[in-house]
Amino acid sequence: LGYEFKDSNNQQEQSSETHHIIRTEKKEPELPEETITDKAIRTPEEIAEEQEFFKRCHQIFIDCLNDQGNEQVAFSLDYLKKERGYNDEQIRSFKLGFFPDKDKFISLLANSGYSQNEEEDLITKYFTAILSNNKYQKEKESKNRITFTWFDTNGNIIGFSARKATANEELKPKYLNNNGLSKTEHLFNFTEDIIGKDIVVVEGQLDALVGTNFASQQEETSNYHFVAIAGSSISESQINYLKTHCYSKVILLLDTDDAGKKGAKESAEKLLTQGVTAYIASIPDSYQCKDIDELIKKYPDSID
Repeated sequence: LGYEFKDSNNQQEQSSETHHIIRTEKKEPELPEETITDKAIRTPEEIAEEQEFFKRCHQIFIDCLNDQGNEQVAFSLDYLKKERGYNDEQIRSFKLGFFPDKDKFISLLANSGYSQNEEEDLITKYFTAILSNNKYQKEKESKNRITFTWFDTNGNIIGFSARKATANEELKPKYLNNNGLSKTEHLFNFTEDIIGKDIVVVEGQLDALVGTNFASQQEETSNYHFVAIAGSSISESQINYLKTHCYSKVILLLDTDDAGKKGAKESAEKLLTQGVTAYIASIPDSYQCKDIDELIKKYPDSID
């Protein structure tokens, strides 16, 4: 993909003129400690009800992003198109949406066949954090509006993230998840399209979507699929998620800042300890790009 690979053990960078993959030293795998969970066991009926609700929410969010007369929607689209450089086709393919205010949300759920009591109960159960944040934030850029849908390899929806429509890193939190979705337990964009492909691990949701979209359009890179850890270091649960789906090697392409470099080394060590082969890839300094999203925007013709 046009970036460098280096050994995670000695961190000695290879020349930017060569792009050889250097296999990291593989340690003896250790058995993961038994984890204790306090999650309630759900019935098949409860799981089916959640899936149906999530499907309707997903469609509502997508439809809301097409509400051209809404000032908040226009603000979010300006961010996606003008600041991030995405076109309409990309936004559709990424399945991005817009998180509405509570009254609008309830109205749209009513159109989907839910009773008033059901609407209130479901919104309270899943979206309290996002709605509370958006209610009390006065500035448009402080509201978490742009939605990302998390799918599993069976095409089921496992949750949603809502992102602020701003590049201002001082406004926290950048992302909020629905109640019950733990970002450390799943990998974003780990979908049914991943089967049979090489996994590239990145930090952000947009990095994963942009990387996968770009790779799929190039014959030389079509076997790469990008997933996001939604942070700068992979968690033990995410590693177990990989192993559960029979993946024994990954490529780490985290951000080029200090946190990303540190996270890449930590992640490689965690993966190797769990018996997963890890390769660290880096974007050459000469490109001056923070992540794969920025690299693709600036140098689309240089990536092979």
